[in-house]
Amino acid sequence: MHSLSKIGSTLGIPLKADKYTKDKSMLRYARLLVEMQLEGQFSEYIKFANEKNVPIRQKVVSSREHNQQPIGNDQNEQNGKESFQTATKYVAKQQSSRPFEPGPSATTTGLVRFLETKVQAHNIANVIEKICLNWEWLHNATDIERGRIIVSWHLRRYQFSLLHMNDHVIHGKAFQLSTNKWFEIRFVYGRNVEDQRLPLWNSLKDISQSLNGPWSVIGDFNSVLHQGERPGGIEVTDGEMRSFVDCIQQCNLQEFCYEGAFFTWTNKTIWSRIDRALHNELWYDAFVYTHVHYKSQGLSDHTLIIINFPHLPKPKPTFLFYDMWTKDRGFKGLARHYLAQPHADTPRKQLQQVLCRLRKPLQPAE
Repeated sequence: MHSLSKIGSTLGIPLKADKYTKDKSMLRYARLLVEMQLEGQFSEYIKFANEKNVPIRQKVVSSREHNQQPIGNDQNEQNGKESFQTATKYVAKQQSSRPFEPGPSATTTGLVRFLETKVQAHNIANVIEKICLNWEWLHNATDIERGRIIVSWHLRRYQFSLLHMNDHVIHGKAFQLSTNKWFEIRFVYGRNVEDQRLPLWNSLKDISQSLNGPWSVIGDFNSVLHQGERPGGIEVTDGEMRSFVDCIQQCNLQEFCYEGAFFTWTNKTIWSRIDRALHNELWYDAFVYTHVHYKSQGLSDHTLIIINFPHLPKPKPTFLFYDMWTKDRGFKGLARHYLAQPHADTPRKQLQQVLCRLRKPLQPAE
């Protein structure tokens, strides 16, 4: 996908790839949506170097297929799900090569986090307005250091209150308008150097002692939890994992039920699972069916994390017989009336019919 973005940048501004291109499935060729100028001549050939640094001259072919799946079709909307997404690595470059991630264009997405943005503080407003038009947002960029985390939310779906922020954390309280439920969420970025991640672990331990409701931690921890989570790179040691493992255990955090990609970062040589979505033990008391989808890699070297909140329809209420009804003076007469009516032969069916007949007159008392 990274190479595809570069190819698209020679034509215009890459905006979005379709589902099959991102998932690398059912493809005859890659499909990419590119914003182009209508004026001027289109390029007949694209020149680029492949992964072996061999120059390639590719002819540009124009075609139309009416049966292609629409780009940006979000299945969450069809399934009645609320979701928020965590996109990773938005790097602002020249206008003609702006990277993209599947972001808040989906109508059911209400809360988005961009991580490792490397956008300067004075440019963040312009970047966010292009990605999340008419959304509220905040960031942790300063005049000295470029922003690592940007959080944006849709005012019709979420309310977000900032509680704490530093160079590696944005912590806030999110109120989900569709369910009238709140949760605290901590967006994190772990430094590349092990010693520089210690303040992050300590801050998680401190905050976990004061929270008494559902909360989650999402981000790039730059550390793995288990052996085998970094094939192709330096072997994972117990010492490297110890600080992260101790932090997770002391905070009583665990991973969400998830589907999708296992490894969340790659440089095409090394694969690792350094991005995670974690929650405390009270989370599923409030959001029972929450699950996470780690999307296949797009143009970023990190995966896209989507947390889904399915809205399941309430089952129809069933008829419950309360023993206290038998103490009512009029109950015996009501029961005799329906017992005297014709009914089935077997005792079980007799009882079912009597209860069904009693249901309507008893319903006002439910």
